[in-house]
Amino acid sequence: MTLGKRALILIFPVVLAGYLLAALSVHLAQSRSIRALEHAKLSQRLEHAASVFQNEVRRSRGALNALLSGNALRQYVAETDKKYRANALGVRLQESLTSLSDDPAGFISLAVFNSKLEAEYYFENSWDPFAEIDPAQLDLARQLLNGSKLGDWSYVDSAGDRPRVVYSLFVDPVTFGRPAPSNKANALLMQVAVQPDRFLRLQAPLKREYGAEIVLQPWPLAVTDDLSASVPLGPALHATLTVSDAHFEAQMLRQKVLLALGALAMSLFSIWLIIVLIRRFITGPIATLDTNVMAVMAGAREEIAEVDEAGEIGRLTRNIREMHRQSLQSLQLVQRSSWTDTLTGISNRGRFNMPGDGAVQEICGAILALFSDGFELSGKRYPVTASIGVAACPDDASSVAELISNADAAMYQAKTAGKNRSARFSRALNDKRTRQRQIQDELRSLDPDEQFHLVYMPIVDPGGKVTGCEALLRWHSPVLGHVTPDEFVPIAESSGLFTKIDWWVIDKAMSDCHQLKALFGPDTVLAINISSAELHSKSINEHFSDCLTRHGLEARSIDIELTETFAVQISDQLRLNMEELRSKGFRLSIDDFGAGYTSVQQIIDYAADTIKLDRALVSNLAASRSLAVLKAVVALCHAKEMTVVGEGVDTPEKLAMLTAAGCDRFQGYLISKPLPLAELAIWALSRVALAADKPADGDVWPVAASRR
Repeated sequence: MTLGKRALILIFPVVLAGYLLAALSVHLAQSRSIRALEHAKLSQRLEHAASVFQNEVRRSRGALNALLSGNALRQYVAETDKKYRANALGVRLQESLTSLSDDPAGFISLAVFNSKLEAEYYFENSWDPFAEIDPAQLDLARQLLNGSKLGDWSYVDSAGDRPRVVYSLFVDPVTFGRPAPSNKANALLMQVAVQPDRFLRLQAPLKREYGAEIVLQPWPLAVTDDLSASVPLGPALHATLTVSDAHFEAQMLRQKVLLALGALAMSLFSIWLIIVLIRRFITGPIATLDTNVMAVMAGAREEIAEVDEAGEIGRLTRNIREMHRQSLQSLQLVQRSSWTDTLTGISNRGRFNMPGDGAVQEICGAILALFSDGFELSGKRYPVTASIGVAACPDDASSVAELISNADAAMYQAKTAGKNRSARFSRALNDKRTRQRQIQDELRSLDPDEQFHLVYMPIVDPGGKVTGCEALLRWHSPVLGHVTPDEFVPIAESSGLFTKIDWWVIDKAMSDCHQLKALFGPDTVLAINISSAELHSKSINEHFSDCLTRHGLEARSIDIELTETFAVQISDQLRLNMEELRSKGFRLSIDDFGAGYTSVQQIIDYAADTIKLDRALVSNLAASRSLAVLKAVVALCHAKEMTVVGEGVDTPEKLAMLTAAGCDRFQGYLISKPLPLAELAIWALSRVALAADKPADGDVWPVAASRR
């Protein structure tokens, strides 16, 4: 057993135990802080839900105020001809009511009651043409008629399938203002009800994350030790969410695992550092001496190198060196006698049988020298090169088939290094080939829903508004761990496995598109990268259309990003695919412009809606301060009516330069790194909160992004 192994066996348990004790101390100290952080996160998300709910209340109040300020409702109340009022004025009032909703299919209703609780008018924008006021809203109207309030709002959820916010107001039928309390009996009760769709949609992700639903009740949550939060929605309505202890225990389990892994990693690093120091000052000099002695014994060196070491190692080296010097002369005589013929003095058969790595290199060099000047044939000289791969037995292989295979791999390594050279087979090359085969095997058998997930990177305009998000694929394999796209995408394309990956990305990204629009607005564009190989497939257009229909999206909401390598060889089928996609309303973008292949002529020839400047191009132009060049590129794209997106915006200097050049959109880590959908929602909320704290004319979006 070597000295290094002995030191490792002695040191590793002690260091590992120390770090595990430290990790345990950190866990005990931080558990309460983590619980407080989870509580704050829960409260923040509930407060966001409460703000969305208040917006729905304001929407119902605003709708009623808009009707009261208009003429349609006033004329309807004042008209005495019931037939004319029901036919002509009723239709006009319906049009006024539906025009107040942002969504033409969104639920909104108007009810007008007299003092006898008789419905003078009722209309709701729904799929039921014979809809009537349900009992819950009638009970609410009865309570208001019997009470003292002249106006109020309520949350009605008795029907279960259609909860709604109802804003009620007593109106004088003559003045259309609020009546005096003494004249309430002659007033009309107006009720506008809207369905709080955004508030209801927020409950689904909370239930998925915490395993509990938001409970609406007239009293706040009592103080308990549970992980829970409660926020007021109104004077007598509170939203409460109570999380089971199992959720917190899961969080703590993750922390335990991370701390244990961290302790193990720090232990390995510390042991590595200790071993390095031991090798440098203790085992290293001994190993050097051993190597020198072995080299002399093998005949690779003539004498042991002199070392500048003090102490025992230095004395031992000098003594061995002196011993070698004393015996070298006699050893040379013995070797000369055994390797040469006593009569002729030339090398004998024993000397000839001594062929090693040096001989192999000499042979490879001699073969390559034959090709140095090319070959002459029929009066013409033709340059020819040779690439040689070398594998030796038993070091590199244990069978003939394996030896030939490894030599072939070494030959391709020589070609990759520049051709006209030789290369020795290495274990690193074998490991790389094994890794590629493992990735290919995992891609063939994986379930994308289990191992793939998408992250989204926002794209903003010069004002900081998010106009779109780019969907990016991530793979975490249970066998290989985290595999980067740069590693597995070329393997998937070369082996024909990228079709199912592309189709999964398209379907998954479109399924998330509605949530992105809910975060950033209905005009948000989703950018989806597809493999260049897929562009030549006839079925790609049908898959895009099928996914679009299945998820209820418009084609203009999808931006198909094509890497610039698509333009190197553009086939007729590819051109037809592009034209068909554009005719259906899809946007087309050329991604990574400037990475290597795309020429100015190709940009002029190929129709695209957007050009995305490659991050390397942006970095090079920013480093050289080539603003004029960047302006020219942007101007060319604008002349072709293309939108220009600057990628790799990770510093304020790059942002300023792209802005000065007239760039239309920006994307990069200065704005946000790629985030999962849940974290993207928190990022969007933090930007809204930061914008609310700044003056209206302030430019805050780069600051908000840098804080992330």
